[in-house]
Amino acid sequence: MKNYKSWVLLIILLATSLRVINIDSPFSGHHAWKETQFAGMAYVFMYDGIGDFITPRNFEMGPHNNVFPIPAWLIMIFWSMFGVYEWAARLPFIILGVLSVCILFKITKMLYSEKIALLSMFFLAISPMHVYFSRNTQPESVLIFLMLVSVYYFVRYIKLNKNKYIMLSSLFLSLATLEKYIALFLLVSYSLYLFLYEKGKLNLKIIILCLATIIIPTLLWINHGLNLKECVWSHISFSSFSDIFNYNFYILKLSEIAYGLNPLTFLFAILFFILFLSNFKNETVDFVLLWILGGFLYLIGVIPIAYGNNYYVLPLIPPFCIVSALGFQRIKNFNIKLISILLILLVSIIFIGVVYSIRYPYYETGLYLREKTNANEEIFWTESPVICYYAKRYCIEGNLENLKLRKDIKYLPIHSASYDLLSEEYNNYVEKNFILDKKLFGRQNIIGRNFMIKNEKEYVLIYKRKD
Repeated sequence: MKNYKSWVLLIILLATSLRVINIDSPFSGHHAWKETQFAGMAYVFMYDGIGDFITPRNFEMGPHNNVFPIPAWLIMIFWSMFGVYEWAARLPFIILGVLSVCILFKITKMLYSEKIALLSMFFLAISPMHVYFSRNTQPESVLIFLMLVSVYYFVRYIKLNKNKYIMLSSLFLSLATLEKYIALFLLVSYSLYLFLYEKGKLNLKIIILCLATIIIPTLLWINHGLNLKECVWSHISFSSFSDIFNYNFYILKLSEIAYGLNPLTFLFAILFFILFLSNFKNETVDFVLLWILGGFLYLIGVIPIAYGNNYYVLPLIPPFCIVSALGFQRIKNFNIKLISILLILLVSIIFIGVVYSIRYPYYETGLYLREKTNANEEIFWTESPVICYYAKRYCIEGNLENLKLRKDIKYLPIHSASYDLLSEEYNNYVEKNFILDKKLFGRQNIIGRNFMIKNEKEYVLIYKRKD
């Protein structure tokens, strides 16, 4: 394909533009908790000297050791260069997000063609879910980048059959697994491919070395976390037999992939699968399909924790971009292709704009409490510890036991999203011992625990303990 490099540069520009919109906005949108979790780690370590470089803590909890602190390290580096700004914290994640788009192009080009690679790159560049997560200060941008680098070297091994590439693939998969355990599904995908197509080519020593490279660092990291005092540890909950037959889970995850990818882009993936299955006997099950299969097998294994978290499907977005490109290429009419591309771009821009417009009242609440409290004073937190980050105050979880025990703490912010979690006893205690000091509104309608959007705007009630 002639002039494909010009198209690559144009897509890179588009990917960058979509990710830098409102780059300096406060951490007050969806997943703001995750953003301030790692920004808080960086701030506390750099300016308060609390925690250590391997397991830093933040404003609302002890060492958080279920995620390797690469996000916190990146924020520290960029804050050291540019100062403590939201845009500086987000910049390294945006860079990794755009690099991920480029790496997907390289992977797809090796597997198929420049046309398919450009389409895959374009679909990932404008994927609403990837755009959003690859500009947040949380592990997902790092995770996808490391996973795609691992896949890149694995595909290099497939094409060139050199052991150094499968070793490099194992190394980057190890780093990705430290970041989030979901990366381990690539081990399933790799194993399936090697069993189906590469039997007899790998020697036992290389297999053992690759497995050790992936598994041993993860086990050491888990052991380190379990030995820490006050460690916040996210245990993996595996699926029960009844969970596996919960069809609502599969509908939910497919809908998350559809909206995360772009519903129109997802239609081309469906087209590909329909055509593939209709001619299954003459088709080859290539690596991309095993890539997707490995991801779904992992999700099926951890249904209890994957059920309510849409970011568990994010690692499936890149291979779905490739499959969508393959489906798109089955269409022969140029005008239909052009209209489809324009509609896909329009839908993605609308989706991204809606997500960017959401703002909870965490920032304003934090600034208010910073003004009302002393530097060494602690505050309670309930639903969102983002407030702690902007207040620059250490926080204690505002459960009923702590409210009764820590009578020296004056302020209790309660986010509207947490009301359906509070007991009658809790509400009675707050009414008896606190007075309402301030009510602050956000720009997002209230979303209850049943994920139904209510008419009233999100808000935070700031209570002050009675004298």
